[in-house]
Amino acid sequence: MSDIPIQGMDFRQLRNEVQLLRDELAITKRKYEDLLYNLDDDNFADYIKKEKENMKTEIKVSAEGIGILVSEVYPNGVENESSIEVNAREISYKVSAIDVDNKLVNYSTITQTATAITSAVNNERQYTTNLLDTDYYTKVQTNSQITQSANSIYSSVSATYETKDGASSNFSNLDSRIIQTETAITLKVSADYSEPILTSSSPPYSDKTRLYYNTSNDYYYFWNGSAWAVATSNNIYSAFEQTATGFNLSGNVRIDGNTVITENLKLSGTVTWDMNNSPVKSMYSQYNLGNPNTHPTYWHSLFQTNDKYMVVSFDGGSNWGNITKIVGTDGVNGVDGVDGVDGKDGTDATVSPQNVFNALTAGGTQQ
Repeated sequence: MSDIPIQGMDFRQLRNEVQLLRDELAITKRKYEDLLYNLDDDNFADYIKKEKENMKTEIKVSAEGIGILVSEVYPNGVENESSIEVNAREISYKVSAIDVDNKLVNYSTITQTATAITSAVNNERQYTTNLLDTDYYTKVQTNSQITQSANSIYSSVSATYETKDGASSNFSNLDSRIIQTETAITLKVSADYSEPILTSSSPPYSDKTRLYYNTSNDYYYFWNGSAWAVATSNNIYSAFEQTATGFNLSGNVRIDGNTVITENLKLSGTVTWDMNNSPVKSMYSQYNLGNPNTHPTYWHSLFQTNDKYMVVSFDGGSNWGNITKIVGTDGVNGVDGVDGVDGKDGTDATVSPQNVFNALTAGGTQQ
């Protein structure tokens, strides 16, 4: 092509310039068509990588799927990473953060298939300390997960506590879950321990590889490497299941507040309660007057010597039955009995001056 500006060309020069441009366009078009026709795995890169300072991005392409990874690493030991994996059957997402110096790992995942979506969040941390030349190691791992499908939703929260002191090792697994289907909703909480839980009103400082239950505040504790921390006795679980026909409860049930039962109550085990909380209550009085609700000053719970009357309540004291006399009135004295048989005569006294003196003076006390 000519170096002469277009505005300085004559007709012949312009015609030659146009012809050259046409030829160049034809060549470029033919090369582009050949490139598209011959495009395949042999001449197309299946891996792309870009790096700058502490950041990196990677893209992988294959017949099986596509993978994308973005990461960053800092000198202080913190590593952040996110990834996406796509294939014909599922799509997976993951975001993670690792703190190497503090031994902390966090990550969350989402997995999607044609039949379900599952999301999870995990946290893992390790505590290590040295006490009296003994290394105490505690690993705490928590996890939450939700799985959704066409006919169910499943969610769970779990925690694992593992403690070591070099020679021995103990673990504790805590788990709670909710399972929902079209016919039922089930809630369950379980705990599994390698050894029975220690029970105490204060931390057992002599054994830091065990989980213990604090009786003063009803919390579970584990040793986190420097102090006792609240954990949230072998193979304990409780479950609550709701269906269209009723509720099913498993494990110990604690109810704070009033409980009203409008139908029958059927028990297959034993019922125990202390004196203050028994539904059956009895009160005593020496007067046949009212009841503990209308005349509370005349009635008391412990029987006293002069008491003669009692009332009973079968609903914890809300209502009282009729007064019952429990001590009868003294009857009329009976007729005197027949005189008894005369007694045996005594032996004769010994007569002496001293005995006569004693008899006359009452032993020398009278004149």
